[in-house]
Amino acid sequence: MTQLPNFLIIGAPKAGSTSLWNELRQHPDIFLTSIKEPNFFCSNSANYQDWSWYASLFEDGVGKAAIGEASVAYSLVERNPTTPALIARHLPHIRLIYIVRHPLRRIESAWMHHLYMGNSVPMDFSQAVREFRPLIEGTLYSRNIEEYRRYFPDEQILILFLEDFQADSRQVLEMCDRFLEVDPAVRVSQTATPQNISAQKYIESEWLRKLRRLPGAELVGKFTPTSFKRLLEKTGTPLPPRPQWDASTQQWALEQVRADAQSILAYAGKSPNFWAFGE
Repeated sequence: MTQLPNFLIIGAPKAGSTSLWNELRQHPDIFLTSIKEPNFFCSNSANYQDWSWYASLFEDGVGKAAIGEASVAYSLVERNPTTPALIARHLPHIRLIYIVRHPLRRIESAWMHHLYMGNSVPMDFSQAVREFRPLIEGTLYSRNIEEYRRYFPDEQILILFLEDFQADSRQVLEMCDRFLEVDPAVRVSQTATPQNISAQKYIESEWLRKLRRLPGAELVGKFTPTSFKRLLEKTGTPLPPRPQWDASTQQWALEQVRADAQSILAYAGKSPNFWAFGE
């Protein structure tokens, strides 16, 4: 029997999706793939149309009420413009969960993440904000979700906020359970420590990045002692401290994201002052 997902966590990057993925998996009636980022519907996916591969990710979820995967690149519609339409074509009844956070905090965390991954991002934070488009792209929450609203009714979209998740994870998880039509009363929450790549202290070395890409690397990683993982991480270059905004760069960034931020807050029924921008 071919099994496909009935829900997706589509992002946003660096907004708590890993913590949410980890917590949702604790519910006995929810299945999430062990591979957190299949990226099957991305524009550049090497696996797209390999439906046997995609279906194999969900084999262990047969019989579960809610079956899903989490690929935050799905919400990056500037980079993956065909993704919403592809998902709608193949999974028209899918439920979509989109978790967002304060725009400036996301930009900071995304910059740290790209440094950690060794991507071609400027080491100077102010330069990166203005020149490295992914920092802004992933923060245009309303623009990204509006592409999905072209294909899916609002009843199939759940917007979450990292700030709410951090303040009261139990309430947010109950909201997710009801959205996914599973019983919140049987949830076993472990309230995991938030998974945030910017909490790392070293930029991965090139050889370690290549090692992670090898077949079976994820499975090996599960059985590698944490102490050894930390030792490997220290072979890289120390990350810079969390960035500090200069007034000019912060003003420029706010000009790029402010209207979009107000739009997503209004769509989600949040106060327009939910995110303070410190001006």
